Amino acid sequence: MVYLKPHLIIYGGCNADGSLKNDLWIVSLDKTPAWNLIEIKGNCPTPRMYHTMALCKHGPAKNMIFLFGGRGENKVVYNDLWGLRMHRGGNWDWVIKLSYNNL
Repeated sequence: MVYLKPHLIIYGGCNADGSLKNDLWIVSLDKTPAWNLIEIKGNCPTPRMYHTMALCKHGPAKNMIFLFGGRGENKVVYNDLWGLRMHRGGNWDWVIKLSYNNL
């Protein structure tokens, strides 16, 4: 989970039957809290759990959320980095994908 004022943002994880998810949920804390599922078109990370998310607070990537690693189906370990950003119109997109296996 990441806090990007005024939003709490959660990506991925698994549900009660263990199915992996790659959905993005956001709750705005500046009004009556309600969870909203955000649909992102285009590239997105492979469904995963146990990943890390962090907010960049400075520099050219300011307010970009980074997602790193995690574990997928059949205990596959991911070694990749994705960037998530929100546009002024409220749309979200994944803008960076780096795989350390390819470096």
